[in-house]
Amino acid sequence: MVEDFQCPVKDECLIGKCPGESCPIKRKIDSQAAEIQFLKQELAELRAKMYGRKHKKNNDEEGEEELPAQKKRGAPRGHPGWYRKKPDKIDKVIEVKSSCCPHCGNKHITPCRKVEEHIQEDIVLPMVKATLYRKRTYYCNKCQANFSGRGKDELLNSYIGPTAKTLACILKYDIKVSDRGIHQIFKNLFNLKVSTGSVPGFRDQLSRRGVRTYGQMIDVLRKSAYAHCDETGWNVDGENHWLWSFSNNKVSVFHIDKSRGQKVVKEILSDEYRGILISDFLSAYNKIIAKGKQRCLVHLKRDLKQTMERFSADESIVRWCAELKKLINRAIELDKDREAGRINKKAFLKRRKDIEKALEYFQMPPDKKEIQRFTKRVLRHKDELLTFLYYEGIAYHNNHAEQQLRMNVILKKITNGNRSLSGVNNHNIIMSILKTALLNGLNPFDVMKEILVDPGKSRIDALIRAP
Repeated sequence: MVEDFQCPVKDECLIGKCPGESCPIKRKIDSQAAEIQFLKQELAELRAKMYGRKHKKNNDEEGEEELPAQKKRGAPRGHPGWYRKKPDKIDKVIEVKSSCCPHCGNKHITPCRKVEEHIQEDIVLPMVKATLYRKRTYYCNKCQANFSGRGKDELLNSYIGPTAKTLACILKYDIKVSDRGIHQIFKNLFNLKVSTGSVPGFRDQLSRRGVRTYGQMIDVLRKSAYAHCDETGWNVDGENHWLWSFSNNKVSVFHIDKSRGQKVVKEILSDEYRGILISDFLSAYNKIIAKGKQRCLVHLKRDLKQTMERFSADESIVRWCAELKKLINRAIELDKDREAGRINKKAFLKRRKDIEKALEYFQMPPDKKEIQRFTKRVLRHKDELLTFLYYEGIAYHNNHAEQQLRMNVILKKITNGNRSLSGVNNHNIIMSILKTALLNGLNPFDVMKEILVDPGKSRIDALIRAP
């Protein structure tokens, strides 16, 4: 309400006599004032959501509550600090002695018993090492051919060794350095002259030698108990493509393709996958034959939240979304109780049956055209929402695949994708080897160097095939 209202047309009022509270002009002004106050509150809430709430001092306005103070930056109170551990081995000891006082320059000084120790860790930059391989030639009496052996870490017909080539690949795909930047690092830090145009050739050589390992990873993935699948946009010479990710806890395989359809999934996982397929609600996974399917419940909960916010004025839609979200949360809590050992098998089976029955008889909302597409999707995949409760080790979300794609997405923002088919092939093979090595706790540098020197004796082959 507007206090001390003064009618602007009191002297020229058409009624002739001011009606007071029933005046239409006063009612209109009161309505507009209430609307302005409501918009101010919404603006304050939006600012608080985006920038954080600020603590107001000397707040004397009636009915206005103090907002909580903004969260302190840095670690929370009581959080233990991080300190660098003392190295296990001291490589070099330097005795520091003084000949004069640094404050006044006096040379008549007397040594004390106290000795201060200061440990400092630093990098020793390696320099270029040139190796000459003197290889004796032999003659085979059986096949009547001349041959010579191969030295340790020798790459035939190559003037650059495997360490430099592997480092170039790591800098490109893991550290995300450009080819020009790799050229500068080799020149300024290692004093190794490598042209910018030769850097892509290092990746070509590694991908050619890693084809065998890449194929083995696909074979292992096809025989695995489960596989996380996801895709993201990719550019190849300015054209739209898709980067697919297929992974589990042992193997991570990437594949760039122009298609976003089910033929890509069949190409990687075969026509009939014998494991559990974990994915989002993309239609490309609908007709894939698998032992079981688990749709990402985090995606579903996010869609429910957006639907509730969009149709907040419709009580029937909000109520339906809230009930479905509550049912999903019950299933997730049951899975957490099983992992933590807070529930026995009999109680778990009973609660699972109750949740499954509630989902089976879950009532769809009234026929609303606004959410008709969303409700059809829920009905279509109703049998693929609770698979994680029937198989231990199966996640209810697809976070693993999204984490595998994260490094690729960052690289895409820097490089804008690939320019050629050879670049696509290099990305598929090298990034798959890199992420698979990280999943198995191996150093990607060592794995790539082993594949580059001798593809048939890489440690990753035996590791990814381990049960």
